[in-house]
Order: sequence, then C-alpha cells, then structure tokens
Amino acid sequence: MFKLQNISKAYGNYHALKNVNLTIHPGEIHGLAGVNGSGKSTLLNILSGQPIIHQTGGFSGEIIFKDHKDQSPVNKDQSPVNKNQSPVNKNQSPVKSQTPTNRSLSESERLLNFSSPKEAMLLGIGMVHQEFALLSTLTVAENITLTREKIIPFTEKLFGKNFACIDEKINTQTASSILESIGISIPEDMVTGSLSVSTRQFIEIAREMSRQDLTLLLLDEPTAVLNKTEAEKFMGAVRKIADRGTSILYVSHRIEELVSLCDRITVLRGGEVAGSLSNNDINNDKSLNKISHLMVGGSVAKTKRLRKLSANAKTKKLRRLSANKNIHAEKNHSQSIIITSNFTVDKPGDALNGLDLTVHKGEILGITGLSGHGRNALGAGIMGLYPTSGKLTLYDDQITLHDHERYDQKRVRRTEMARKMIKKNIWLVPEDRRNLGLLMDHSIMDNITFASMQNKNMFSISNGAKRFIPAFMRFQDKTACRKHAQKFVDELDIKCSSIDQKAGELSGGNQQKVCIAAALTMQPDILFVSEPTRGIDIAGKEAILTLLVKAHETFGMTIIISSGELEELKRICDRIAVVYEGRLFDVFTPDTSDDEFALAFSGLR
Repeated sequence: MFKLQNISKAYGNYHALKNVNLTIHPGEIHGLAGVNGSGKSTLLNILSGQPIIHQTGGFSGEIIFKDHKDQSPVNKDQSPVNKNQSPVNKNQSPVKSQTPTNRSLSESERLLNFSSPKEAMLLGIGMVHQEFALLSTLTVAENITLTREKIIPFTEKLFGKNFACIDEKINTQTASSILESIGISIPEDMVTGSLSVSTRQFIEIAREMSRQDLTLLLLDEPTAVLNKTEAEKFMGAVRKIADRGTSILYVSHRIEELVSLCDRITVLRGGEVAGSLSNNDINNDKSLNKISHLMVGGSVAKTKRLRKLSANAKTKKLRRLSANKNIHAEKNHSQSIIITSNFTVDKPGDALNGLDLTVHKGEILGITGLSGHGRNALGAGIMGLYPTSGKLTLYDDQITLHDHERYDQKRVRRTEMARKMIKKNIWLVPEDRRNLGLLMDHSIMDNITFASMQNKNMFSISNGAKRFIPAFMRFQDKTACRKHAQKFVDELDIKCSSIDQKAGELSGGNQQKVCIAAALTMQPDILFVSEPTRGIDIAGKEAILTLLVKAHETFGMTIIISSGELEELKRICDRIAVVYEGRLFDVFTPDTSDDEFALAFSGLR
C-alpha cells in the first residue's frame, strides 16, 4: 500500500500541489482525474523520482509504503484478499524520507523519497509515460527486457556480471509471451522506431508487465494515442497487472474510461484534492457528472453541450463552431491549394502509400483513420520530416520532392524542405511536441514568439525599418513578446507560474497549448495540426478548437487537422478524409453517421 500524506510542491510562487492525501491499495486501480495544470503530472513526477522535482527545491509531505505480507489484490468493496503475496523485494534497502515524521512507523512501513527514477525502480515503481520512454533503435524484445535481461550463466562466471553475454533466445521468448498475453502480435526483432504510435504504447505496458518486482504502476494518459478498440485491449492488460497485486495509479482525461476501469477515483483541482469517488459512486449513473463537476468546480453544462453536439447531427449543424464563415473563405472553397497524386511518406509505423487528395483553399479539412494507417503523415512529409515521393502541387506549383535516395545523402538535409515550406507560409504542429515542437529549456514566451521572430521578423524593435536593417542587427521587443505570450496564456488557460517558466516544466496538455499558440502566432496560410487535443482536458479542448476556428475565420487560413478524435473533427471541419492502409479511402461530410465512419476505418463500405 502506498500512502501519500500532505504532499505539496511549489515552483516559485506557483503551487502545483497543496496538501494532497491519497492512498493506493494493493491490486487497486486508482484513477486520477483533473484538468490540465491540476497537479497530476507533478504527483507522478514525485512518485517516479523525476529529477525536475529535486532540481526545483523538492517537495514536502510524506510517502509511506506499507508492505502487506498477507494481502494482495483488493476487491471492489476494498476488502483485501489473502494470497500470501508480498509485492516488494525484501532485499531492497529503504529510501530516506523527504521530511521527518512525527509518529513511529511499524515494521511493515517505510518512508520514501526518491531523488532519481533509479531509486523508484528499485522499490518496484514503474511508469508508462504519455511521451514514450522507449529506445527507438532497439528491438521490441530489447525494449521489453531492458535492464532485466537474462544472461548466459557460464559467461558470467568467465567475464563477470557486467561483461556476461545476454541470452537473446530466452529474452525473446519472454517478450513474446508477454505480448501474446495482451493480444499483440508483432515480431520481437522489429526495431521499435519503425512501429506505429499505438503499438509502441503496448510495448510500454509489456515492458512493465515483464517486471516481477512491480509494486506500483503509474500510467500517464496511456490511451491518448489509441482508438476505442485499442484502448479496451490496453485496459484489459492493466486489469491483468492489478490482478497480480500491483497497485496502479491511472491518470486520464477520458472520464468514461476511468469509470469503467477504476476501483476508486480521486479528482485534483488547483493542486488540491477536490473529492473522491468510491466504487459505489463510480457505478452510479451520475458518476460522469460528479467527476466533471469536481474537475471544473462548477456547472457541467458545457460538457453536456459538447456531448449533444457529438450525438445529434442537426444540433451539430446549427452549432458548429465554424458555422459563421466569412465570405472570403466560402469563395475560396472551389480553389485547390494542395494536390497530392500517388504521394508517399516514409514515416515509420504511419506511412502514406499513394495518397490522392485535394485540399481546397480556406477550408478546415480533417484527416482521420486508425493508428498506423498514415493519418499524421501528410503534414510531416510536406514539411520534410520524412522522405517522400509522388507528386505534390502547392499554389499551382509542382514541388520537387526528396525521394529516398536524395533524402539519405548528407548534402540534402531535412531543413531544406522545411525552409521551402516556411517561405510558402506553411506551418506544422507536430505529433511529437517534445522533440519537434518545443524548446524544452526555454520559457513559454520564447516558445510562442521564437519561430515568428526568426522567420517573419515579428516582435522586433526595428520592425518599421526591417527592410533596411539586417536580421542579425534587429533587437527583440520584449514588451511586445510578453504581451503577446500573456494573451495566449490567458486565452488557452495555460497553467504556469509565469510566461518565464520553462516549457519542460509544464504538463503535457499545457505544452500542447504552447505549441498551438506558437503556430497561430506564425499566421500561416496553410496550417497542419497533428492530434491537437491529445492529452487535453475538456475545457482545454474547447479553447483550442475555438482558437483554431477563430484563426481560420480571421485570416482565411487553410487548416488540415489529423486526429483520432472523430467527434471533434465533426464539430469544426468542412470535410473529413479517411485514410486506410496509407491511401485515401473516401472523403465525408461532417454529418455522416458514425457507423459509416467505422466501416471506412476498416476499409469497408
């Protein structure tokens, strides 16, 4: 059992957590809900020993681990089931506490404080990250068994443990057995970087399932990249881990998912515990409204209204955010701005294999489909992130593509295509925001304004005379930068201590909002957005969708949104394209039924 008492954490004057109390029983799946910035990520960082916690002054409060030697999984009424199972390795040394306790601990209790992920792992704490923590150059089997590899015994005697040879056969068998237990069929010798995002999520859970010493599993938005069928399979794997007696802390914005999976749910709001629901409450028909109310601290009418929009085509048509289009955008819908013919993008695990698609000027086009079928590859390919082939026409001009042979040559770099697209006023919000979308060690203000300063000479003191002054001689107008960044922080409700806080210190959802803000600051003619609301809470999704539509209407911007969130695409898009096996299956109107889309996802009519 893990017991958190009065856990508090501050970043300067910003209090991310305030006296949080939480208990996670053996074998319990404990849900953790809350809007972006409510403290969920900070709590996970503390429990997993992330360096950012101690680099920013540590935390206060106590984490107590109680070794239940005669207990294992809890049932739905929280009564322990005796299975004579101890989830912790007795040979592990206790970890010292962050703050002294005023009471004595029993023999089965220990006070914890992790200064590194290694210390947390030694006690059997594992984590499946929202941003994957896999080594892309290693195989599936190597990632699953990493640091726990079986070695050939006689080589250890000859060369010592550090130089012993790994028994690849046994490790491959171990990985295969675990993948089979969760219903995933992939070659164990495949390089992880070549797999789809959804498959990598299953490899993360398989890696933790391979641990025999697992006492607590932390799951941070684990199904954000999965469709409904994949999410159900993933949750089945989570239940199997809980059945072994492992405690699970499950963080998700998908309230329906928490209700169907969890034994108990705790809701954070503003860094504090807003309330919790026991099993009886969770089974209640009104539990969705209760959780939503606790998350936002007020009326849940907005949430209900969003559900109505998703369920009722007529209401959707009347209330679509993009209903009030300007005349300019309507006229341009007959003009082609992007045309692809037999267009391929060699994006590992999510490739396009001959896309024929026309995008009209001034429209909002949605691209959807199952994970791994190429829905996020179009923008990435056009911006030069991956090798491409076929034909691409932009603004009636045919573009010379970087095919596989030229792409691999040192003289041809990724930046060449990106520069060309930026000059054509095209921008991309990438799916991988941490590695491709943000400057993690720079401030929120820098992230929002940097690209526009470098590429469009915005926020320059000498802006009025920019034609006569070289770029390297211009100075940043910090007042204008701060004002602009603060505007987006307020508009998108980015939870932060100030606009000077580093992007790397923000939660995943707030990092996504910063990416969106930076893209809209560029005011591109064509904007590609990959998974814009992934890991975003209900209110944040509404703010992002509204802002995208506002930019579309204000600037006549052409927006191509690739997403697995079909309901959101139906709300704001003019047309929705479905890709299947890397090709265009069909293009639908927003009022097309969910059943038709479901068939299209499977390549059926």
